[in-house]
Amino acid sequence: MKVIICVSALFFILSNYAWASDPSDPGKPDTVYLEYGGISKGTLTIKVIFVTDNIGDTNKLAHLAFPLEITNSNPAAKPVLDTTVAATYSGSAVGGWSFKGTHVRGNERNPGIFPLTYWLTAFDAGSSLKAGRYHFANIVLRLQDTTTICIDTFLMASFRLRFTKVTANAYTPQWKSSCFHSPGSGAGPGSSKNKGKLLPNSPLPDTGSKKNPQKPGL
Repeated sequence: MKVIICVSALFFILSNYAWASDPSDPGKPDTVYLEYGGISKGTLTIKVIFVTDNIGDTNKLAHLAFPLEITNSNPAAKPVLDTTVAATYSGSAVGGWSFKGTHVRGNERNPGIFPLTYWLTAFDAGSSLKAGRYHFANIVLRLQDTTTICIDTFLMASFRLRFTKVTANAYTPQWKSSCFHSPGSGAGPGSSKNKGKLLPNSPLPDTGSKKNPQKPGL
């Protein structure tokens, strides 16, 4: 099912839900989705957000893995993905974890060749996340022209969307893919065309978490 949500003449989001419940997920299905994080001077930021309702110390999350496929509709936009840990995990709930990784698969690991497959992962032996809504990472793209950026997950061998609890038991959360239409750098810094405000997104499944869940880094 696809839903179009208009933000401005030059910004929209196209979303596709993939709800396959994993029986190993305690409680109601955890959810991963994307949010528009803004555009400034031709740099588009997209936030990776997840919601978990895991209750109890043994259900806390200690290892998160996000395989992503990113596509670009306009070659003239010449997108380049910022793969630095500093930019990717700025404001993240896992910012203090001992390991935070980024990895471009294929394309000679060139972050400027699209379509692009991208692997984000973080873990920490001494830290974990309980029930709440969390900002995991940023997808930061430098653009030179108007384009549509689409992000989805993929499954290939050991690459899969995966949440691992402190007990080492793992499961796959539900995923919502999205497309973001951006004006690129042509509108100029400070232009009202670069300040599209994302309208309310399609309702997410009830995760059973609190009405005002934790939002570290948001």
